[in-house]
Amino acid sequence: MADMAFGRTIDVCASCDHPSLASAVEASIDGDSILVHSGTYIVQELIIEKAITILGEGTAVLDGDGKTILYVHHDNVQLLDLTFQHVATNYVEDRASVKCNNSDNLLLRRLRVRSSFFGLLLEKCNDGIVEDCDILGDATSESYLESANGNAIHLWYCKRMTIRRNTVRKHRDGIYFEFVENTDIRDNRSVENMRYGLHFMFSHENIYTNNTFEKNGAGVAVMYSDHVTMAGNRFLDNWGTSAYGLLLKDITDSHLEGNTFRNNTIAISADNSSRITMRNNRFEKNGYALRIMGNCTDNVIVANDFIANSFDVTTNSSTNYNAFDGNYWEEYTGYDLDRNGIGDVPFRPVKLFTYIIAQSPASIILMRSTFIDLLNLAEKVTPVLTPETLVDQTPVMHLINDHLTSRT
Repeated sequence: MADMAFGRTIDVCASCDHPSLASAVEASIDGDSILVHSGTYIVQELIIEKAITILGEGTAVLDGDGKTILYVHHDNVQLLDLTFQHVATNYVEDRASVKCNNSDNLLLRRLRVRSSFFGLLLEKCNDGIVEDCDILGDATSESYLESANGNAIHLWYCKRMTIRRNTVRKHRDGIYFEFVENTDIRDNRSVENMRYGLHFMFSHENIYTNNTFEKNGAGVAVMYSDHVTMAGNRFLDNWGTSAYGLLLKDITDSHLEGNTFRNNTIAISADNSSRITMRNNRFEKNGYALRIMGNCTDNVIVANDFIANSFDVTTNSSTNYNAFDGNYWEEYTGYDLDRNGIGDVPFRPVKLFTYIIAQSPASIILMRSTFIDLLNLAEKVTPVLTPETLVDQTPVMHLINDHLTSRT
């Protein structure tokens, strides 16, 4: 997809034949390019119904003065190197800097969005690209109602989209997907959003790679989806009473590989999720590394590193239908007499103390006490409350994924 269409170039500036973007759009035909020169232009609810390119030169700013700025209702539209600002909050309509509907082969590149209710809102768009955009909201409160921001990048009923190298900050959700399929999300940075850095539901066969989700109010939520791949992502410092690095709710037939989870309240919380492979991930300095509910089945947790977490694994069930195999557990105190790198004694990662905390949260104050250490040791020797089958039979003696530290 080229930056410039093969047609005329129409200039927009105070001294040009077209001093407004609306005038230039009206004069354009399919294939034309509109060059918006440096300056600030008030643009409100301008509808694009032609296959044109609109690009900015220098500091070209489109100011909505409270209204949605651009509506895109055509295929093969390109928006490049523009700044959008001042789209007011409205709870009756979803106002956005750019609102696209039924627009295939869309290209949104190097857009800068400031003080906008929604940033980029795409509905029923296919085969498009959103890349190298910088979207900053005004949200300063942890309260969703007080934040007065929608989502930075919002997709609804889209297919085969590419969302890459964007930075989204201080919105409600950084990236939001609903009914989105076969989409590639990579190399994005989603930071300090009031709710989720990434939030998607009913969205199948999507791939998320090399993204950073950091300091978001509730972390990342993946819900009601299947065949999802999440690889090489970083879930960092998502800390709070209801925060997760990654929440998995009703997820099936998916893969999590090569991700880093560090300093999250709960690194992964899995609920009613099945046939997920969690391989070669690094869990470091989290409150809970893995919280896996009793309704999770046939998941495989293999070759992960669990380092300096308050609790490595917790569950609400006395039975286990998932496989833990060949992980590195920093708390493992077994031995390796045959020196094959595999511990000779199985490791039980669930501590009795997690059950006590669930019944009495105030007991967390006893966490480092000798009494609790003795309780946990007794439960390991003769499991009564913790799942007897939740055990790693082949714990690894050395770190497996130490290379991930250089990427965070």
